[in-house]
Amino acid sequence: MPASITLPNGSEATAFTRGEGWYAVVTGHQSILIFDDVTGQLKQTIEIK
Repeated sequence: MPASITLPNGSEATAFTRGEGWYAVVTGHQSILIFDDVTGQLKQTIEIK
């Protein structure tokens, strides 16, 4: 995972992937965080159930 990515407080990355215009981080809290690749802004959170 790139060092420049800032995760929300308390989140720990367990996996990382990148697509065209976005990247995703899977966290230890069973969620997937989708970020804009250019701005780094969190765009979507998907809870894994």
